[in-house]
Amino acid sequence: MVFAISAQAAEEDPGTLTMVSSQRILGVSDVICDEVQPGELPTIMCKFTVRYWSTNSYLVARLVKKDGAWEIDKSLQVNRKRR
Repeated sequence: MVFAISAQAAEEDPGTLTMVSSQRILGVSDVICDEVQPGELPTIMCKFTVRYWSTNSYLVARLVKKDGAWEIDKSLQVNRKRR
């Protein structure tokens, strides 16, 4: 299923990277965002933690508002095994 979703996303928009996780997300926490920056596409920077069964992912992401919805445009991620 992960491969099918990734292949479809690559076919529909070959210029972007789509991340699909095969692990179930337990939760998202520690979300902190700055103020929305105006522009052609409004942007916002956020930091958050995504908790999976075996790892925690710590992310900093730039979100842009397109067609009324916020999308992650760019991100940096560090993964750590859960103890």
